[in-house]
Amino acid sequence: MSSSKKAKSHIDRMHLDCYKFLSVKLYEVTVIKFEKRTKHVDISTISDGDFYINYKMQRNVIVKSIQDAKKTAGRDIDSALELFKEVHAKHALLEELLIDNEVHIRRAIARFTSRKLVNIILWLLAAIGSGIIGSMIACSFYPDWWRSLL
Repeated sequence: MSSSKKAKSHIDRMHLDCYKFLSVKLYEVTVIKFEKRTKHVDISTISDGDFYINYKMQRNVIVKSIQDAKKTAGRDIDSALELFKEVHAKHALLEELLIDNEVHIRRAIARFTSRKLVNIILWLLAAIGSGIIGSMIACSFYPDWWRSLL
C-alpha cells in the first residue's frame, strides 16, 4: 500500500471518528437533555399524543442508524460516512420537532410543577390539620393539668 493511500485511509478514519463523536454529542444534547428535562412530565398530552409518537419514532430511527453506521464502519468507511451524514440529518429533524413544540413542552413542565406544588401544599395542610385535630382530641381525654402542658 502506498503512502498516499495510507494517508487517505487515515484521513477517512479521522473523519469517521469525528462523525462518531459528533453523533454521540448530538444524541447527548438533543435526546438525553430533553429526557432529563421531561423525566416525570407527561408529554403524551402534547398534540394529542402525536408529538410523543413522532419523538419516540425519530429517536429510535436515530439509534438504529447509529448502530448500523458503527457496524458498517469496520467494513466500508465511505458508506459509514454516508450513514453518519444521514444520522446528522435525522438529528436535525428531531431537533426541529423539539423546537416546534417547545411552547407545549414548557406548558407540560409547568403543569407538572404546579401539580407537584399543589400536592406538597395539600400534604402540609393535611399534616397540620391532623396534628391540630389530634391534639384537640388528646386534650379532651387528659386531665386539666395535662392540657396546660400541651
